[in-house]
Amino acid sequence: MNKIAFVGFGELGEQLWEFIQHSYQPAVKIVFDDVLYERGIPNARPFNQYTDEQFKEYHFFIGLGYRRMALKLQILTNLQQLGRSLPAFIHPSCHIAPTAQIGYATYLYPMCNIDRMVSIGNGVLLNNSVVVSHNTNVGNCCFLSPGVIVCGYVNIGAQTFIGAGTVITNGVTIGEQAQTGIGTVVTGQVPPHTSVIGNPMRILGRELQLK
Repeated sequence: MNKIAFVGFGELGEQLWEFIQHSYQPAVKIVFDDVLYERGIPNARPFNQYTDEQFKEYHFFIGLGYRRMALKLQILTNLQQLGRSLPAFIHPSCHIAPTAQIGYATYLYPMCNIDRMVSIGNGVLLNNSVVVSHNTNVGNCCFLSPGVIVCGYVNIGAQTFIGAGTVITNGVTIGEQAQTGIGTVVTGQVPPHTSVIGNPMRILGRELQLK
């Protein structure tokens, strides 16, 4: 893996780069980021050039965080349709059961533990020390923050944000584009496009103010 391209390169992109360069030792790195391009960073390109044919031999990583999940899904779809390489990244300290399935462009930070019969979709990010227990499904482009614990037989819909320290109990379904606040204990079903917070959880009438 000698040629690496990042689409978006803020704090999350920098984190991923730290992991990737130590694991793969790439020879070339470019970033598609308008802010860095306008600053004249040598390896930066305009954001909208990421689909150009001249970059077809690069391995693409998406450096967008939880506030840009819809855009991330769009970018992944574009790159997948173009046949670009979209590798997953799994930190060497993670434990992955042999029967677990990990989608493309999914990134697992240090000390994640993925149990048997778990399915993790495309474009998912699991931050430090996330635990996903058996027979659980995590949809595309979800973001699970540090220290999240997901118990067995859970279904998490696409583009869902799970706040740090959240615990999700057995058999729960969380709908797509839902949000959980920091430290939430999810004890029941969470409808799509819903925000929950607290222990036990309560449903909010508004979106969380994600920072």
